[in-house]
Amino acid sequence: MRGRPLLINFLLAALGLNLLLAPPAAAGGARVAVLLSDQEHAYQQPLSHMEAALGMRLPVYSLHGDVETAPGIMTELLAGRPELVVAFGAKAAYVAKTWSREQPNLSVLFAMVLNWQRYHLRETARVAGIAAEVSPSTQLANLAMFSPQMKKLGIIYSEEFTADVVREIRETAALLDIEVVAEAIRDPREFQLAYRKMTDRVDAFWLLADPLIYTLENVSWLKEQCIKDRLICIGQSENIAKAGMLLAVDPDPASIGEQAAALVRAVLDGKKSIEQIGVMQPLGTRVILNMRTAREIGLPIDRLRRDFADTVIDY
Repeated sequence: MRGRPLLINFLLAALGLNLLLAPPAAAGGARVAVLLSDQEHAYQQPLSHMEAALGMRLPVYSLHGDVETAPGIMTELLAGRPELVVAFGAKAAYVAKTWSREQPNLSVLFAMVLNWQRYHLRETARVAGIAAEVSPSTQLANLAMFSPQMKKLGIIYSEEFTADVVREIRETAALLDIEVVAEAIRDPREFQLAYRKMTDRVDAFWLLADPLIYTLENVSWLKEQCIKDRLICIGQSENIAKAGMLLAVDPDPASIGEQAAALVRAVLDGKKSIEQIGVMQPLGTRVILNMRTAREIGLPIDRLRRDFADTVIDY
């Protein structure tokens, strides 16, 4: 959000992670390597901000979307004897986690992995990361700002992947005097029925980043259904808002890179261990508002709230 660099540096300092631009004396490029799931543009911004914050260029390897290339890339990457692999994306994180089991001196820091629990990345203590999901408190605070009249929030989830998230949402929502109406499903094909069961009982709907729910078919159906039902629908990612949902709150890619740089430096300088870091919440977020959808569902958005959004879609 606006004022992000100063805010991020303040939060990192509060966590004991120094983010000065001068590179650490002990940190050579060979000590850190970067593994990308593929060459997608989504990874280039956090990577470039991480390198800029560290003040160095890092060796970068890509799976090009194919985990079958992993053995050859592993040989090339490990030839440089890095202590830490920064993995961007789910495939890179999963592959790097596997390598860390076989290489006792190798640690992994992952980022840009949606629903990281699905990949069991914390099976080994030498894997840490930055979650790709914005915390429930941040999501709800933004939703309450754009829709202060909301009192009942609908959520569809799966026990397998997001039951803990729903429990956290309930606790946070209670503090804001918001009732949560939740339906659990076991199969993506149950999503539409679950949604229809709650539409007349809720003021808003939150699309969770749950692999049983977040499918192309469900998202495509939901973006039209929310407008038909004149329902406030929120999700995570700019693409969700572009597709037609009212609001999206997602991690800021530049902030992810700066946060990763601070964690890399802390590990290399011996101030933090991978075990101590665990999985952190993303510190910077972006708010994306679809004004066209706001008009279609009859939700008034004044200039102050519109200006609060980092990106406004109005076409």
